[in-house]
Amino acid sequence: MIPIPDPPDTTAATWRSRPVDLRSEPRLTDLIDTLSALSRVTRPEDVMPLVRRDPFFTAPVDGLVSLSTRDLEPGRYRITRLAVDSLDGLERPVDTWSGRHDIPIHDTGFLSDLVRTGEVSLHRDLEILDDPVLGKSLRRFRSAIAIPLLDDGQPQNWVVYFKEAPEGMSIEELAERTLRANLMGGTVRQLRAKEEARSANDAMHREVDRIAAIQRSFMPRTVPEIPGWSLAGRFETSDVAGGDLWTVRRLEDDRIAILVADASGHGPAAAVMAAMTHAVFHSADCVDLEPAAMAGRINGYLARWQTTGDFVTAITAILDPVTGDFRYVRCGHPPALLRVADVTDEPRIKRLDSVGGPPLGILETLEFEAAEIVIEPDETLVLFTDGILEARAPDGSMLGDEGIEAAMMQCPGDARCTLDRIEGAVHEFEGDRPREDDQTLVVLHRTPIEA
Repeated sequence: MIPIPDPPDTTAATWRSRPVDLRSEPRLTDLIDTLSALSRVTRPEDVMPLVRRDPFFTAPVDGLVSLSTRDLEPGRYRITRLAVDSLDGLERPVDTWSGRHDIPIHDTGFLSDLVRTGEVSLHRDLEILDDPVLGKSLRRFRSAIAIPLLDDGQPQNWVVYFKEAPEGMSIEELAERTLRANLMGGTVRQLRAKEEARSANDAMHREVDRIAAIQRSFMPRTVPEIPGWSLAGRFETSDVAGGDLWTVRRLEDDRIAILVADASGHGPAAAVMAAMTHAVFHSADCVDLEPAAMAGRINGYLARWQTTGDFVTAITAILDPVTGDFRYVRCGHPPALLRVADVTDEPRIKRLDSVGGPPLGILETLEFEAAEIVIEPDETLVLFTDGILEARAPDGSMLGDEGIEAAMMQCPGDARCTLDRIEGAVHEFEGDRPREDDQTLVVLHRTPIEA
């Protein structure tokens, strides 16, 4: 129960009044408690039982019928609540919305004539001898009022009150009941809208979760064993489903094909673009897996079939693990970073930015230029998406190449060590700021030759 406070002390105020002690008005106290409870109701079917306990909402009547005319022609209706023999059943919650389309439709009788007008009406000296829908159950009632419950200005539901007295209700009571009934109807309508929105939101989240699960399945379940090399990768989304992708293929001649990609945007649409990219990469014949041909094949497919104007940035590459030869194409993607091992100088970071082309999926006919380097023993290559590069601190500053390079210099060891150091640097840099973009990181390290 919400307490009604003591009358305030107004002696020191700049105004004065004679406050009324409302604590002795139980009707007002009960009304406030009912409204408080009504504000916490989450199910539409709980509204009627709740307000039935408050006399303010339920002045005495002898019978009640609730009707729905939603999506029906004039004069047609469904009976959603029927209490003509006793009002006791109105105390029980009843869901009349979920199975609304299973309720029979009627188009004759007293109730049909009431709703056909679309207007509130008051009937005295009523005589209903034998209704074609409700039979003789209405015979004892001698007065009635029909109240439309308006939704967007239209009567979509109705409540019909009956009394045994011929004079029935006054115009004042009719006005009060009309107001109360529509207030209740508005509450029910809002709860239904919340319920439907919650249901739709839950369904959407389930679908997004399924898309995210499919997307995660694209990432390598196990990293291929490459003699003389270590390989590690990690992928994190900014949302449940994202557009980043990394994947590898071992070719028949034991070379390794690598793809790191980032679909524009976020969420399910980006995940679909990433899925298309993954499918083309893994369906390509080996002859098409040279970096330039690989990029051209993916680009042609995306440009031909996607219609949203989105695109994919990517690095496509082939590694020859025997020679260390690494051939790559960069398509609108951040340059990879190579930690160069030099016996004469301190280790340094080299940006692989000698070639670059537009993102994939914009123009169908594009030619891509490949570049080639040799990854020497004890050198480390890092590929990443812009979610790593553009990770933001709480003050809005970005990690940038400098932050990645600093983390790379902390670990001259295998791929997993470097990956962990970079990922730790990203998380420390972001602090408690939410991740704004998907983040993918792939590290390739060539094991040093033992002396």
